Amino acid sequence: MHSPRRSNRAVSCPVAAAGRPPNYVVASTRASQAAAAPHLVILAACASILVLAMLLTPAPDTESSLRIGGRAVPNLCVMKQASGLPCPGCGLTRSVVAAANADWAGSLSHHRIGILVLVYLALQSLTRIAWLSLPSLREKLARYCRVLDLSLIPILILMFFNWIPTLLGVLSAHTTL
Repeated sequence: MHSPRRSNRAVSCPVAAAGRPPNYVVASTRASQAAAAPHLVILAACASILVLAMLLTPAPDTESSLRIGGRAVPNLCVMKQASGLPCPGCGLTRSVVAAANADWAGSLSHHRIGILVLVYLALQSLTRIAWLSLPSLREKLARYCRVLDLSLIPILILMFFNWIPTLLGVLSAHTTL
C-alpha cells in the first residue's frame, strides 16, 4: 500500500478534522489583524478630522470660534488661555476648516500651513483606505504609508517656523503698547 507523505507545509484545508480551524489560519488572521490595526487607527483619526472640518464653519463674529450647527465651539488652546500667547498650532483648526469649505484666503489668514495639513489628511486617508482594501498592493502602498508618516516631521517643523514670526509679532505688539 502507498502511505501518504507528510509535509511540513501548511495544509490548505480551511477546517481541520476536529471542526476547528488549523493553527496557521488563526495565526495568519491574527497577524493580518495586527498589521491592519495601525492603518485603521490612522484612517479613523484622519477621516474624523476631515469630517469634522467639513461639518464645522468659521464664525463670522469672532476670530477664535467655530460653529457646528449654529452653535459656537469654544477655543480650547490651553497655551493661549494660560499665557495669552499663541501656540504653534493656533489657528490651524480654523485654517483646516476654512480650506475644507474651499475658503482658501481665509485658510491662509488663520494659519499658513492649514491647506497643507488638509492635503496631508486627505492623502493619509486615501492611502490607508487603499492599503486596507487592496491586499495585493500592500507592499507598494506600505512605502507610501511610510513616506506619509515621515512627512509629518517636516510639517511639524513648518509649524514651528510659522510660529516664530507669529510669536515675535505678538511680543512686539505687547511691548509697543
